[in-house]
Amino acid sequence: GHAPMPASAWQQPDPAGSPVKESQFRCSSNALPYAPPRHAALGADGARKPGAESGIVTGNAATDASARGWLVGHFTPRKSGRHADEVEVKWASRPAGEKRDAWSPATAARTLTILVAGGAFRVEVGEESVVLREPGDYVLFGPAQAHRWHALGAATMLTVRWPSGLGRS
Repeated sequence: GHAPMPASAWQQPDPAGSPVKESQFRCSSNALPYAPPRHAALGADGARKPGAESGIVTGNAATDASARGWLVGHFTPRKSGRHADEVEVKWASRPAGEKRDAWSPATAARTLTILVAGGAFRVEVGEESVVLREPGDYVLFGPAQAHRWHALGAATMLTVRWPSGLGRS
């Protein structure tokens, strides 16, 4: 698709300003497609320039996450721009059949896990078992609730946990 045009590029056909349907709007002939300015700290490929102090970090969750999937949290390097004491974010692509049999310890954090893509994913929280089946399905639990999981099909998950617990990984 095209980038949105600024509002000034659109004209109303009725000069009196009476309400018109969106389909009645037309683009002025001299308007160019709008492209927002690139931040000076970003390179042409959209990646953050080394040493840039803009506070903007770009990347790919699948490649930037740690071996265990954590992308943001207290355990990421401070200079990465992804270090945070308030929240943890995990991106995980799990093959069908992968599971965590051991119960994770109950912590003071809340956890939100969302199925982003792929097959079914089961999360057991205490005595309950929840199966996420469709992209967008989620489970929210905690604090003080242990959990474990099982990828019933190949699945990509996004997990957000808060607060980021010092001493936890």
